[in-house]
Amino acid sequence: MLNDKTPEYWFTISKHDSESALSLFSINGHADIIIYHFHQAVEKQLKGFCIKESIAFPFVHDLERLYSLLCKNNPEYIGIDKEIIILNSFSNELRYPESDYLSIKDAMQAKKLFETISSFLANCK
Repeated sequence: MLNDKTPEYWFTISKHDSESALSLFSINGHADIIIYHFHQAVEKQLKGFCIKESIAFPFVHDLERLYSLLCKNNPEYIGIDKEIIILNSFSNELRYPESDYLSIKDAMQAKKLFETISSFLANCK
């Protein structure tokens, strides 16, 4: 049984978020919700890697903070700073949505950022 003390738990629910985002993307869903799920997917991956590295982490949604914890512990994770910062920059608009500000172009960018980050992290396993 999966629980939130295992990396597998976080990687599994990250996959659920990314699959939801991709599903919504394929039917031209709302950009803010698509971006939200990509952001959540990366957040959960970072938390999974923190557990894998035995790093205590706060239950926050701040990708930069979580990523910083990983990099301080293991420099192998350094290399996706820019992508993390850009994806995290959507955070305010996601928490306090004004959907006119987020477009399908933004969702496409979030998808690409998610793919880049996920691919990079997969190579750190």
